[in-house]
Amino acid sequence: MVPKSEGWLILNDVKARTEVVNKNGSASLLDLGDGVACLQFHSKMNSLDADIGKMYIDALDRLDADEFDALVVGNQDGPAFCAGANVFVVLMMSMQKQWDKLDEMLVGLQSTLMRAKYNKKPVVTAPRGLTLGGGAEVAMHSTATVAQGELYMGLVEVGVGLIPGAGGCKEMLVRYLGDIPEGTEYDPNPFVQAAFKNIGLASVATSAEEARSMRYLRPQDKVTIDPDAVVADAKKMARGLADAGFVPPHQRKVKLPGASGRSAIELFL
Repeated sequence: MVPKSEGWLILNDVKARTEVVNKNGSASLLDLGDGVACLQFHSKMNSLDADIGKMYIDALDRLDADEFDALVVGNQDGPAFCAGANVFVVLMMSMQKQWDKLDEMLVGLQSTLMRAKYNKKPVVTAPRGLTLGGGAEVAMHSTATVAQGELYMGLVEVGVGLIPGAGGCKEMLVRYLGDIPEGTEYDPNPFVQAAFKNIGLASVATSAEEARSMRYLRPQDKVTIDPDAVVADAKKMARGLADAGFVPPHQRKVKLPGASGRSAIELFL
């Protein structure tokens, strides 16, 4: 038997010794101690569904109510942080022409993830293994990210005939353009084309460092090699941000190329 490292934080152990704060069929909200909560997915392949959306909203509500100082989004069971949205649900809604319900689902997910990104308290995501489609969008919409070194991350929706719908396209544009100081004159076309190349080719990073180079991770995001230490490191990051007097980021404006940029992207596609 391999002894547990002092750096590990095992979620099943947390469940065994502490009452679960809230749960449903697809997600649980756990108390990691020290004022930090953890949103854990446990649907099939940790894929996104309505129950995960409800539990994420509950977690953010509890942050706003000062029940916790910070939130970690992470899990440890199976090969995936999140393999994406439940595409079967999208297919059924499309076949039944339930466009209003589909629109409501997408807007709800977009709103939840933007609320997490700009929350007044830190939200730290802890992606590992398969982090695809909607899973990548969940990971990207955060105060900070602590990723496992073995990471397969990308916006892969075009592979099944869809466009990323939970803010991933917007987030890629912001990550390529958002660091340019406002008021600077520049040609946005190369940056926009680079962002949409990742999306249009459904490019998947095969490591955390490659994910950083592709902007799925930010330059300041942390990488942890030990898979059993990722949640623990994310907790430390969340607690540290809260203790440092965390202030949520302001929303950035980015310069986009308009019709000429659209033509260039269409030509590339």
